[in-house]
Amino acid sequence: MNEEFITKLLAELFDFPCNFSPCEEELHNSEENCVWCEEHCNKCDAADCWMHYFEVKFAEKGMSVDTLIALTESVDEQLSELPQRQILQDREAAEEKLRELERYPSKPCFMCVNARVDDELTDDNDFSSIGVGRAMKGYRLSINSGNRSPVSIEVEAWNEQMQRNTIVASYHPKFCPNCGRRLFEYEEVNENERRNDS
Repeated sequence: MNEEFITKLLAELFDFPCNFSPCEEELHNSEENCVWCEEHCNKCDAADCWMHYFEVKFAEKGMSVDTLIALTESVDEQLSELPQRQILQDREAAEEKLRELERYPSKPCFMCVNARVDDELTDDNDFSSIGVGRAMKGYRLSINSGNRSPVSIEVEAWNEQMQRNTIVASYHPKFCPNCGRRLFEYEEVNENERRNDS
């Protein structure tokens, strides 16, 4: 990027500088400037006019075109870093969104909802146990959630002596068997359990 790029960019964005105030007034604030405009009007493109405008402005401040070039090079360095920073920020935002989707791709379904993912529930009223699949007589297969425990798949067997079902097997999945949501809310508990089982 250089002074030509700057002036071309301004031309693309704003067309001719004389279409704007106070640029128009500043381009015609002296006889010399008026002569230049009369000689070049409709004969040069908008970028040339912007270059002339900068020359006029810097001349007023006692600066030369070389100074303009030096300044545009400085702007060039800053602008060249900006897209990279923006790309980096966009990439980080996208990665964070992916992590969020991975952890929480959808709302919890009726089988995995619990107080940790639904503010309307509490640890005292979020328990559910839903029978699923088929099992031989005296057994029950269920998916349980809530009650301060991670989602679990449990096999229960009828205990004749105790006259109630007792858990004979259980497993805490990483994903809800029904909706596929990653069960991030109890991941630490699940990982500890898996380490203890191995």
